[in-house]
Formats: sequence, C-alpha cells, structure tokens
Amino acid sequence: MKHKYDGLPVEQIQLNARESLGALDYGRQMIGVGGANRMPVPESIRPRVKALGHRMVRVFLQEYFFIYPEHGVFDWTRLDAFMDSLEQMGVKVLASICIKPKPLYPKVDPTVFMPNDAEEWKRVIRELVRRYSVERPLVSHWGVANEINIGENGGCPHEIKDPKDYFAFYQLTSQAILEAFPQAKVGGPSVAGFDYDYLEQFVELCRANGAPLDFISYNIYSGRPADHADAARKAKALAQRYGREVEVYQTELNTSFPQAYIEEAAYSGRYAASLAAVLMDLNETPISGSFQFDMYDAWVDPDDFERFYSVTPFMLRHWNEIPHRFGLFDLDGRVRPQFYVYQMLGRMRGERLRAQSTSPLIRAAASRERGAYRLMAVNYGEEDGGDRVAGIRMSGIERGLYRLEVFRIDDGAHYDQARLIPTESRLTYALSEFSIQVLLPEDSVSLIQLTPQKAD
Repeated sequence: MKHKYDGLPVEQIQLNARESLGALDYGRQMIGVGGANRMPVPESIRPRVKALGHRMVRVFLQEYFFIYPEHGVFDWTRLDAFMDSLEQMGVKVLASICIKPKPLYPKVDPTVFMPNDAEEWKRVIRELVRRYSVERPLVSHWGVANEINIGENGGCPHEIKDPKDYFAFYQLTSQAILEAFPQAKVGGPSVAGFDYDYLEQFVELCRANGAPLDFISYNIYSGRPADHADAARKAKALAQRYGREVEVYQTELNTSFPQAYIEEAAYSGRYAASLAAVLMDLNETPISGSFQFDMYDAWVDPDDFERFYSVTPFMLRHWNEIPHRFGLFDLDGRVRPQFYVYQMLGRMRGERLRAQSTSPLIRAAASRERGAYRLMAVNYGEEDGGDRVAGIRMSGIERGLYRLEVFRIDDGAHYDQARLIPTESRLTYALSEFSIQVLLPEDSVSLIQLTPQKAD
C-alpha cells in the first residue's frame, strides 16, 4: 500500500563531528517589547522569557508613561512598574527614548522634534538615565528615538526627515545621557526599513563632528532572510567607517506584515519557519544583536495616545482592530510557535560542527555539548517548497547508546505549556557513522538530538 510519505524528495544533510568550527551561540538574537501601552510584562510571561537566557531586551520608552507631567515634576509610577517587570526577567535593556513631555512639547505635532527648552530636556533625560542606569543598573544601551524617517506611521511620535536635524537632536540627548551615566552606550536612529542613506549620513555626521556613537540601529520586517542578512553586513561596513568599534543592532525584526489578519496565521508553521530562517542566516553575519518584535501582543489605550499622538485612529487600527500578532505570546499569555524557535536556538550551543544540506530550501546547523549532538533544520522557501525527507548522516560521533529525539514546529501543535513534545523518541545505538531519516514538512523547524545514555 502506498503511503502518503512515499515519493517525497529526499534531501541529504551531512553532520561532520570531526570538523569543529568553534563555538555556536544564538544568544545575540534576542527579543523586544513595548510600543503600544504602559502595562508591565505579564507575570505569566516573565519566567518563560527568563528561561530563554537572553542577555538583553529592547524596549520603547513612550510618552504614555507620562514621567514629566509638569515643569519640575517627575512621576515614575507607570515606568517603574514596567521596568520592574523587565528586571525580574534578569536582562539588561536597550531603551529607545521616544518621550515627548507636554511641558516641553505643548503642541501635538510629530514634525516638532526639538523641545522648547533644551536645558530642561537635558534635565529630564539625566533624571531618566540616573534612575535606570545609575540607581538601578538596568539600562546599558540608550537609543535616541525610533523610526524617525517615517514618523507616526512607525508607532512613535517623532518625525525627523532630515538626518542633519536628527543629528542635532541626537547630540542634545546623548550629551545628557552621558552626563548622567558616562558608561552608557548611546546610538540610534532605529530607522524603518533599513534606510541606508539616512544611516550613512548620520554616521558621517557623527564621525565628522566627533560625536559619541556606540551603536547604530535599524528595523526590518521581511520574510526574505537575505533582506536581514544583507542589511546586517552593510550596516557593519558602515559602522566601521566611524573609526572605532561601533555595534550594530536590528532593533525590530520580524517577517512580512500578513495579508490576512486572522488568528490562525499566527500559529502557522510558516510564521515560525520564516523567523527561524531569518535568525539562522542573521547569526552568520557580524551583527551585534537583533530583537524580535514583539515579546507579546498588546493593545492601545486611546486616552493615553490622544495626549501626544496626532493620528491615534491609526494606532487603534493596527493594534486593536487588525492586530499583526507578532508576539511570541498572545494577550492571554498563550505560547505561539515562534517562542519555540528561540527555545530550540537556545539548545544549539556548545561546539559548532560542520553541517551541510544538499537543498537551498533546507538550512542546517549542528552542535556538540557534553557528549550530546544536536542538528537544527529549517524547511523554508520564500515560494512554495513542499514537504521533504531529510536523510541525515552523522560522521565521527562517539560510539555508544543514545536517546534519539526529534522535535518539530509546523502546523501541528507539538508542544504544551511552553514545552516541546518530541514527535519521535527512542533508544538507539550509534557507531561513528550513523544515519537516520526525518520528515521535514514544508514550513517547519526541526531539532534532532542524540543524548548519551547509560546502559543498565
């Protein structure tokens, strides 16, 4: 009887344990959060994100925190609660400053980016930095504004079309940051869509004027992994023009905006496979770090946004009515498949081994840690690719008894309560040359691991 799996293309993946390529670490690929409302990270999510072991989280400090409601008056109530939730996750923070306090910006207008009193603005920034970098060593990196090249269409209240104008605002703000905390790393501008010309002009202005610049940043939403990887390489080359080490961060990373804003799309294997392909390719570049946007879904409170935003209905449309569902968790804390991509990547650590695939649709990476062998494989094509069978050949592994486990992210729910459930689990005895076959459905992410066992 013919089985539905008979006749599937078989792609070869070779893992060579005799060839070590140094260390493997996906820890640079991290997560961002915020931009829509003032609420702290939900308690149910904090331990799950902490368990991923990420070093840093990128956040927006939006005006809805209302830290400076009147001249000379600070109110840290809302922002303290938010920052407390980050501190409980054991992470450092890259914070993008997107505030526009009413005393310094009395008119709601995205094109007004300079405060009406430069010295008072600097006092506000110094107090902000002192609170979260000095009194509490939480924020290590301070970014100045976000997506200023597209203004409120990027979800933040600054529109600064001319890089020279942004540079003036950056100088003013970064000076205050470093006055409060000289050890801070400062940078920007988190441009939308990797606007290379804007970035280039900004870096050249910093270089020519001797302005401090510790990192440059940009945001990309694309399902084409090459878009992310190419931008990282170009940005690093641009950063090297500055004359000393400048870090490069993709401060917002995700796949393309969906065509159908429906719940089911967020739980599809394609969404997770696209993210995994992007992160695997990006990890081969010299980027300092990336931040998947967003940690969890959110909603917009119009009463807050109307106080500083000129197109509040735009935000309501994009968060409350047709949510993009970019979060690793939904609004109720339910885990999405994309979370498990980071969980798998977290297991891919230790010694990196040579892994090669015969198909351009199949990405593969391999590692060895404390005698265990792991192979991660992603079946993702920008166009339709189809199901595949992977013929996996492992060479040079230690002879012995192992537990073979296969974990998979696809359209099926092979997980429960933030825990991956193996699609295959069995004892096997492996010689130095060991071969298996594993199903790689279209738009899937798989983790195959051999864990040493003791014979009874």
